[in-house]
Amino acid sequence: MVCTFLDVPPEIREEVAVLSGRQVIARLCAVSRAFYSEFMLQLYEMTTQPQLTYDQCNLLIRTLSAAHLSVLKPRPTRLIKNVSFSGDLPRCRTALQNLVDISSSGQLIRGAMLRELEWNFSDTKSLDIVLTPRYFPNLKHISINVGRVENLETSFNFIGIPGLEKLEFSLVISVDCDQSLPALGKALASLSSSSPFLHALKLEFRLYSSEFGTIPQVTTPSWDLFAGLIKSVNEMRFAGLTSLELSVELVGFTRDDHQRPRPNFLPLLLGNPSLTKIKLDVDEMRFIPAQASVLTLPRLRSFAGSAEQCAVVSAYAPELEQLSILFEPLGRDSDARLFTPNRFPSNVGSTIRRLTVRAVERHFGYPDFVGALAPQSLNCLALAFPNVTHLDIRLREQSKISEYRDGFVALPSLEYLRMYRSIYLRSEQKYKSPRVIFSAKRYATRINETLCPYLPRLSEVHMFLLGRRASQGSDIGCPCCDDELWLEPYHVEYRFGREGGTTELALVEEHISEPLEPEQM
Repeated sequence: MVCTFLDVPPEIREEVAVLSGRQVIARLCAVSRAFYSEFMLQLYEMTTQPQLTYDQCNLLIRTLSAAHLSVLKPRPTRLIKNVSFSGDLPRCRTALQNLVDISSSGQLIRGAMLRELEWNFSDTKSLDIVLTPRYFPNLKHISINVGRVENLETSFNFIGIPGLEKLEFSLVISVDCDQSLPALGKALASLSSSSPFLHALKLEFRLYSSEFGTIPQVTTPSWDLFAGLIKSVNEMRFAGLTSLELSVELVGFTRDDHQRPRPNFLPLLLGNPSLTKIKLDVDEMRFIPAQASVLTLPRLRSFAGSAEQCAVVSAYAPELEQLSILFEPLGRDSDARLFTPNRFPSNVGSTIRRLTVRAVERHFGYPDFVGALAPQSLNCLALAFPNVTHLDIRLREQSKISEYRDGFVALPSLEYLRMYRSIYLRSEQKYKSPRVIFSAKRYATRINETLCPYLPRLSEVHMFLLGRRASQGSDIGCPCCDDELWLEPYHVEYRFGREGGTTELALVEEHISEPLEPEQM
C-alpha cells in the first residue's frame, strides 16, 4: 500500500511543513486549495524567523496588494502577523489598506492577527488613516522610518495607537517646521498615556535647517521648537520601559550658535528607573548631574554613549555591567583623547565586566574600522575598569600589539578580547593573498608572547582585519573621498582559542574574503 502525504495525520503534516521551511510551505500552498487552507497560517507566521529576503518581502507586498482580487479562503490579509512595507509606495499603500478587510456581507474584518508593522516611507497620512485601534487592536510593535519630511502639515497620530509595547521611530525634519515639530512633541507626550506598558523605545531624529544647502553654516532657526521637542521627550514616563535608544543629529548648524539648546536627557533616564539598557547618540548632548539627587537607575546593566555621558550615568547605576563608549573620530587613525584616569568615578569601575570602545562615524563605509584607540588610552581605561572580562576595541594602524601590553596586563580578569584593525597596504602587497599579508601564525605568535603570560584567564581572541589597497600604484588617498583610487578591500577574521587545556592560543576558526581582481570589478 502506497502512503501519500494526504494519508499522514494533520498534526504530523503541520510539523513536517514547519521544519521544512517557508519555501516548502509556499509550494504546498500552491498544490491545492485544501493545502492552501491547511498551511496558509504557518506560511504567514514565518516572516521574521527566519527573516524574509528582499525578494520575499516584495513578493509578500504584491500578494497583499492584490488580496482583494483573490478568491482563495482565507485571505492572506487576515493571517499576516508581521509585515514590512518598502519599495513601491502605491503598491504598499494598497497593501496597507487591504489589511483592513471587508467581508462579502460588508462587515468590517479587523486586522486582528497583525502584531508587528514596519513602514519605510515619508507618507504618514496613510498610517494616520489606517493605524487605528478599531482596525488593529493587537498591534504591539511598529517601526516607522519616515525619512525627510517636506510637508509642514505632517501629523504623527499613528504614534498614539493604544497598547504598543515597542516603538521604533526615525525622522529627518527641519528645525524651522512651524507645525511638524510641535505635532511630533504632542504625539510623543501622549505616548505615556496611550501605551503605558511600552518596554522598548527607539527614537532617531535628524534635524536640519531649511537654509541648509543654500547658505551653509548660516542659519537663524527657531530653537524654541527644538527645545519644546526636548521637553516632550524628557516628560515621557513608562512603568516598564527597559530598553531606550535615542539618537539626535543636527545638520548644517554652526557649533558656536549660542542660542542652540544643549539637550540634557538625564530627566528622561532618571524618570524611568526600570531601564536596563540605554544607548545614546546625541550631538553635543550634555548631562548635568543633579545635585544631591536620590534618584538612581538600579536596574541599568548596559549603557552606550560618549565618555562624558558614561561618566555621569555610571554614577547613577550601581549595578552597571556593560559599557560602550562612543566617540567621534578626528581622522583615519584618530585617538579618542577622552580617556583620563579621573574621567570615571572611582566607585563604579569595579562593576563593569564588558567594555566596548567604538567610533560614531556616519559617513564612512566601514564604521567598525574607524576611530582607533591609542595605547595610552587603553592604560587609562584599564585603571578605570580593572575587572573587565570582555573587551572590544580597535587598534591603531601604526601601533603594534606589544605597545598595548601594559593596558592588557592591567586587566587580569580578561577572558575574551575582540580587536579590529585596518591596514593600508603598500603597492607591492596589493595583489598578494590575504593569507600571506595577514598571517594567522604570525598573529598567534604575537598574542601568545604579548598577552598569554600575563592573562591566565584569556581563553578567546577574535581579530577582524581590513586591508585597504590603492589602485594605479598609489599609496595615498582617502577611501571615503577618492573611491576611484581604491579597490575591493580584504576582510580577514581570525578566532584564536585554547584547546585541550593548553596554555597558548591557537587558530580555531578563520574567514577570509578574497578581493576581486580589477578585471572582475
